[in-house]
Amino acid sequence: MKLSYLKYLKCFCGSDHFDVYRIEKDQLKKIRGTEESDVLSTGFLRCGSCNKCYPVSEGILTALPDCLCDDESAMGQHAGLEETTAEQDRMIVYCKKNEIKVRNAQAAQYHTFGYWVYGLNEARAFRNAFKSNKEDVIAELGCGTGRITREIVGRPFKDYFAIDFSMESLRLLRSQLSDECQDNILFMKADVCRLPLKADTVHKVVSAQVLEHIPGPTEQQKFVKEIQRVLRVDGTAVLTTYNYNLKKRFRHAVPKKGFHGGKIYFENFTFQEIKKLFQPHLKIDQLGGINCFFPFAKRFNAKTQMFLEFILARSGLSRLLGDLLFVRLKKQPGA
Repeated sequence: MKLSYLKYLKCFCGSDHFDVYRIEKDQLKKIRGTEESDVLSTGFLRCGSCNKCYPVSEGILTALPDCLCDDESAMGQHAGLEETTAEQDRMIVYCKKNEIKVRNAQAAQYHTFGYWVYGLNEARAFRNAFKSNKEDVIAELGCGTGRITREIVGRPFKDYFAIDFSMESLRLLRSQLSDECQDNILFMKADVCRLPLKADTVHKVVSAQVLEHIPGPTEQQKFVKEIQRVLRVDGTAVLTTYNYNLKKRFRHAVPKKGFHGGKIYFENFTFQEIKKLFQPHLKIDQLGGINCFFPFAKRFNAKTQMFLEFILARSGLSRLLGDLLFVRLKKQPGA
């Protein structure tokens, strides 16, 4: 990680002072007087207030809350909570840890999942809605193996956070980028519902198909509030999430929420539910469906499918037909 990113970080205790330690040849060395161009490949950051350590390995910073760390310490986080609250928290931790395991195991196969034309449509939606310049600080929440990341990092930006809680996904993404691009991005293993970033830090937030995997309304609210918190005034957030469209409701009788393969939590949202979730915190500039279903779609060639998608996604039917909902948000003054 490039040490210039330290200026954006904060510990979960609220402190923004970190001591930096490098590990070289099994020797621990404290770095003094860091230069912004300095890069830390292996070592850790230590909070100057609470002494919590944040490891850096292969240039990837790990900044998970204690309950999601690998030491199985989650149960210890609930002392003093009411039983119902503790049970809810245990279920959230259970769902997130399950997803981490599955994402790590499936990282190399991500690119084979789903219908490829749908992937092109989603990438195009991000490309058209997302404009950046060389002064922009961008945070991608739930970057995975980089399907959307690669669409964005070819554009101008100042600093870029690629955030996911799957280490294997981050490693794969990092390996697919040039050395120069790797050095300009902070790869961070973190929970998108509890970001180790200062408030009013980023100009743009990007998140592709992450919200639907956040377990339950309490965590979903935390996700939205974290986007609001880290965005600067007039900053933009662009995201996609599962849409509970007509096809899922009636043709295939897909449940509104459940678990993919028994492991990864999912939830389909309606147009009105997304408005209710985001409107109290951020202005909705755009909300509609993409990857619109129509009969016999796959019988047409890709070019025809994408043309029909272009028409349907711009119509009022998109919220009923789209496999995904596409949302563009803005943080207003006073938010």
